[in-house]
Amino acid sequence: MDIDSNPPRLPLRWLTILAVSAALGWALGVMVSPAVGFGTAIALAGLLHKISG
Repeated sequence: MDIDSNPPRLPLRWLTILAVSAALGWALGVMVSPAVGFGTAIALAGLLHKISG
C-alpha cells in the first residue's frame, strides 16, 4: 500500500474564503448570538466560493 506523504493542500483562495467567513461570523456571534454568527459564516463561505469560482 502506497501512502502519499504529501496530502493535498487547500488552495490560497479557500484559505482566504475561510478566514474572511470565520472573522465575520465570529464578530457577529459576539455581538448578536453564536447561531447567527455561525450561519453567517457558512453563508458567506458559500457566497465567496460562488463568486470567486
